[in-house]
This record gives sequence, C-alpha cells and structure tokens, in this order.
Amino acid sequence: MQEDADKKQRESEEKEAEWTKERESYEKQIADLKKQVLASKPIKSNTKSWAPAEGKVAYLTFDDGPSVNTDKILSILEEKDVKATWFV
Repeated sequence: MQEDADKKQRESEEKEAEWTKERESYEKQIADLKKQVLASKPIKSNTKSWAPAEGKVAYLTFDDGPSVNTDKILSILEEKDVKATWFV
C-alpha cells in the first residue's frame, strides 16, 4: 500500500514539474506574440466578410477543447491580458 502511495506521489510531483516547464514555455510564447502584435483585438462576430485588420493582429485559438491544463493556460492568458478562442 505504501508503495502505491509513494508511486502516486512521485507521479504527481513529476506532472507538476512537467507543467512548470510547460508554463514557462507558454508564458514565453505569449510574451513573444505580444511583442510582435500591436494589440489584442476582439474578433467581430456575425460578419459577412473579413475586413483587413488594423495593424498587426494575431488570433490565438485552442482546438483541443478542455484538458488538464486548461485552467492553468487560462490563468496565464489572463495574467498577460491575452484573448483566445477555444474550440470544443
């Protein structure tokens, strides 16, 4: 029993260490995007045609739907004041 508990604890610690590396990577990617883009602009909904964007614009999308990292990624985006679209 103790071995199972120890194994679960190690797995949990490994996942947290992996997320720490991923978080640093996400934060760097977001920071790099913000340097290259003037501002985060909302997507116009219900438009019949696409108009040229004013300045540099990036549309950040996530196609994987909810995952174990969704809340963590949302936290980073909120900290960096970056908008994104999630496709579920």
